[in-house]
Amino acid sequence: MALPSSGRTNVMVGASTVLLAQAFPESEFIGYDYHSPSIDIARKRAAEAALNNARFEVADATGYKEKDFDLIAFFDCLHDMDDPVGAARHARQALKPDGNCMFVEPSQATALKTTSTRWDVYITVPHR
Repeated sequence: MALPSSGRTNVMVGASTVLLAQAFPESEFIGYDYHSPSIDIARKRAAEAALNNARFEVADATGYKEKDFDLIAFFDCLHDMDDPVGAARHARQALKPDGNCMFVEPSQATALKTTSTRWDVYITVPHR
C-alpha cells in the first residue's frame, strides 16, 4: 500500500512518524500519544528535521477528535493498550470512507534455546 501523494495520516507516535513525514513531504502527519514526554521528544525530533508536515498531540488511542484520515497506522503498540478493540474501532470511525488502517505488531516465536521475533503486518480493507 502506498501513501497518497498528499493526504492526512494519523500515526501513533514513534520514530516512524518523523521518517514517514520525511519520506512523504506532501502528506500531513499527526502523531498521538497519551505520554506527554514522548510527544515532547517527537516535537523536538521533527523540529531538528525541519519538518512542517508533522505535528504531535497528547491523546490516547480512543481520545483523538480529528477525522477524515487517509491512513491510520499503529506500529508495535496495539498489544500494549488497555482497550485494543476500542482503539481499532475508534480508528475505523476516524477514517475517510476509502481510508485504510494498518497494524504492525511483533509476533514472538519461541523454540528450544532460541527466541526470534518476526513482524506481522495487518492491513484492513477500506470499509464502506
